[in-house]
Amino acid sequence: AAIGGHLVDELLLARVHDQVGPAIEGDGRRTGEGAGEAIGVVETLSVASAIIGADAAAKAARVELLEIGSGRGIGGKGFFTMTGDVAAVEAAAEAARVPIEERGYHLRTEVLAGPHAVLARRVAAGLLHPLEDEHGEDK
Repeated sequence: AAIGGHLVDELLLARVHDQVGPAIEGDGRRTGEGAGEAIGVVETLSVASAIIGADAAAKAARVELLEIGSGRGIGGKGFFTMTGDVAAVEAAAEAARVPIEERGYHLRTEVLAGPHAVLARRVAAGLLHPLEDEHGEDK
């Protein structure tokens, strides 16, 4: 009630998948490793919808959630990244799209099969985190 017309989105999740918390905190990242056979990126109009989608994705298929975040400076949009084999990432992306689209917050979903090694390492390290070189220094 205090927020009035300024509320963008909200969520209440029961039985959250155990990968969701670490992915929000950045602990889902694979430090120094690339992603798996495929990468999935889902962009939403709110962080709440990104969390709902990531939870649905992790429950639907054998994927590893890498990161759930907000697009800083772009109006509260959210996204999440995941990795796994191509079929699992495609199934998880579809499972995520459904509840996000029902809310009217789906922007875009991309599944990249066989991503270039540089891209795979970058996504696995976390899109919102500095990329480190081999000595642990930020690039």
